[in-house]
Amino acid sequence: CDDTNPDVYPGAPDLCGDGLVTDCDRTSDDGLVTVDGTTSYTDLQLALDAASAGSEVLVCAGTYVGPFSAPVAVDLVSFAGNAATILDGDQSGTTLSVPGDSAITGFTVSRGRGNPTGGGISLGSPGALTVTDCVVSGNGSRLGGGIATAPDSDVALVFPPGGGLEAS
Repeated sequence: CDDTNPDVYPGAPDLCGDGLVTDCDRTSDDGLVTVDGTTSYTDLQLALDAASAGSEVLVCAGTYVGPFSAPVAVDLVSFAGNAATILDGDQSGTTLSVPGDSAITGFTVSRGRGNPTGGGISLGSPGALTVTDCVVSGNGSRLGGGIATAPDSDVALVFPPGGGLEAS
C-alpha cells in the first residue's frame, strides 16, 4: 500500500473531499459520503440516518440509487457537482425526502416516482428548503413531480450564472 505513510492502510478511514485515498482497498473517493467531516459511509441512506439536525452530509462523485429519506434537517452537498453526483430514485418512490430547514446543493435528482406527491424532491414538513445548482428531471407523480413542498414552507431555487428553469 504505502509503507512510508502510517495513515494509509487497508480499512483506514477515508473522507470525501480531502483529496486523499487512505484506504488501500479504494482507488478514489467516489462513492464516499462523509457526515460533518468526520465519519464516512459508502451508503447514502446510512449517512443520512447517522446525521444530526444541521449536519453537513458531503457526497463524493457517483450514482446513488435510492430512494433516500433524511430523518432530520441536513445540508446535503455534492463535492463534484451535479454532472458527477446523481441521486437515482429507481422509480420506486420519491428520490429524496427531507424535512424543513434542509438544503440540497449540486446534484442531479432523477427517476423518482412519488405517490401521490414529490417525485424528485419532497419537503415533508414546514420550513425552509434551499435547492442550489441541482438538475431535477425525469421524475413523476400525480402532484409535484419535480419538487413537492409542505404547506407554509419557504423554498429557494438558486441557479449558477447562466442557469435557470427548464421543463423536462
